[in-house]
Amino acid sequence: MPAGRANSSEVIAERGQIVGMWRAGASVPNIALEVGRSTKTIRRWIRRWEEEGSVEIKPRSGRPRVTSARMDAMIVAAATAYPMRTSVEHTRNLALNCHHMTTRRRLHEAGIDCYIPAHKGWLTPTHKECRLGFALEHLPHTEEYWRTVIFTDETVFRSVGAEARQCWRPPNTRYHEAHIQHRAVNGRVSVSFWGGCGHMGQGNWSRSMAVSLVSSM
Repeated sequence: MPAGRANSSEVIAERGQIVGMWRAGASVPNIALEVGRSTKTIRRWIRRWEEEGSVEIKPRSGRPRVTSARMDAMIVAAATAYPMRTSVEHTRNLALNCHHMTTRRRLHEAGIDCYIPAHKGWLTPTHKECRLGFALEHLPHTEEYWRTVIFTDETVFRSVGAEARQCWRPPNTRYHEAHIQHRAVNGRVSVSFWGGCGHMGQGNWSRSMAVSLVSSM
């Protein structure tokens, strides 16, 4: 039985009611009025039951699938190995004889969807170790302690090179290493910025500074 609303239990029950009322002697107009359907619909299901003895929608042949199981596996493998490539690139690189939208559908069927990649700067093992050490060192502090803390930092925003605009990945894998777009700066345009935030949020002075810096570019 094909899936979908066409053969859901509610729809089948309604069609059975139509046939049952007709076999009990009810007229087509009265059946249509009772179930809220057109007389054309009522006649169609009565005729279907007389000819086939069933009111279910039979599977249709449809258009043949243009990709084989092997090709589907190749598409998934390519997207897993190179998540930042587009479906157009995967279709071309695999020499698939199908439209790139077919490639997209095969990825969706495999539970791999297209997202905007997460962006992070390059972190060395030392950076990661220091961040983890900071978190573990301050883990015992209470919420009252953090209400008295202000985080400040300074950075330089620089123009970046070309980046991937999409990432093929399964749900809940945004920050897996393969799905992160590491920014590569080229320094053609740079703006220094210093700001801070605390329990009450970002200060107005920090926001106004950012606006004035960007406006002056």
